[in-house]
Amino acid sequence: MRISRLAVIAGLLTLLGCTRPADYLYESTHTTVNHSFDKKIVEVTAGNGAVDLFWLIGGMLEQESNFTAGADQFMQAFLPKNLDWRMAVVTDNTFEKPYLGMPAVFDHNSPQPGPKLVSAVSKAVYGQDEEMIFDPIIKNLNTYGAGFLRPDAVLAVIMTNDDRDSSSKTRYASDMLKQLLAMKGGDATKIVVYGVFGATDLNCDPDTIDSDWNYHGSEFEKLVNLTGGQTLSLCDNTFGNQLAKIGDNLSQKLETSRIVLPTRPDLKSIRVLFHGVDLPGGPQDQGGKWYFDVNSNSIIFYDLSFAHSNTESVTVQYADQ
Repeated sequence: MRISRLAVIAGLLTLLGCTRPADYLYESTHTTVNHSFDKKIVEVTAGNGAVDLFWLIGGMLEQESNFTAGADQFMQAFLPKNLDWRMAVVTDNTFEKPYLGMPAVFDHNSPQPGPKLVSAVSKAVYGQDEEMIFDPIIKNLNTYGAGFLRPDAVLAVIMTNDDRDSSSKTRYASDMLKQLLAMKGGDATKIVVYGVFGATDLNCDPDTIDSDWNYHGSEFEKLVNLTGGQTLSLCDNTFGNQLAKIGDNLSQKLETSRIVLPTRPDLKSIRVLFHGVDLPGGPQDQGGKWYFDVNSNSIIFYDLSFAHSNTESVTVQYADQ
């Protein structure tokens, strides 16, 4: 059977296209644009290593040993990074006061930070379990935020529980993000949310958690995705090591120049322009200036040497997924 030359060429192109790394974008198809905005170089530049880390620990007595061991491993991995951090710990109701870091500051200058965090996490696990996540986060940040939140720091929220959210005031991820943005002057690059959950679809036995529920499709998942965070399973046998990876991920975010997108993009539609000219995406050794990181929903720049001043801007355009 004869095969046309065009068919052979088309087949080769298809095979070559399939070998491209998933995180790299090489060209835009210039499809319909839903989003177009400018970012000044000074807003894209990597942060100063400052992070305000807010822990919400659900009341889960059965997970006490898991959490205390995990918090200890987290601090052992996190402290050597020498970040400018402060932390607070609360539990999953709106009437108990914070266990650590509010109103008195707990930060990188505090003595014995590891044992103090472990102790606070252990107490929070024994807190009155109301299965509320969004409401206590907002209430405590509104009440104590003036002494906890720093304008130049990234706000990192770690929320944990083994059941659905029972919040009554803030029930949706979009509302939650709106309120967090208001606290950070509308700068989405200064917000990241992580999840540590016990759920049936995160490999947990329903008999070992508070109810048979799924994380995927929840408002928790939506919020984590919107901020480019990560989610871990409470039921992972290497939970402590996994929790330490949050510190690694957070450290990376503080050290890279990035633009977090507010929604999930059609990957082929993303364009980054400087003075109206497309900046190429893809591997740096092939001339790429940036790539898209699916996990953090971010455009990440290898460097910003193409700009001559922090007051210059890049333009981002893309279509929704």
